[in-house]
Amino acid sequence: MQLASALSVSSGTIAMWETAKRTPDSAMLIRLADFFDISVDYLLGRGFEAKKEAPQAAELSGMEETVLILFRG
Repeated sequence: MQLASALSVSSGTIAMWETAKRTPDSAMLIRLADFFDISVDYLLGRGFEAKKEAPQAAELSGMEETVLILFRG
């Protein structure tokens, strides 16, 4: 799994985030934001201002879209 490898976490950790059984800490939120090239606020649903331009849903992989939906909710 590309996201798990990039963040040096297990796929099980990603699965826990996806199912809302766990949430990433602040340091991991920063790493997630860097990975997706968006702001932490965007991940948390506080604003829709990305570092550059917010990715369109069609540009995201299924995993990326899932992670963004979970953090926005």
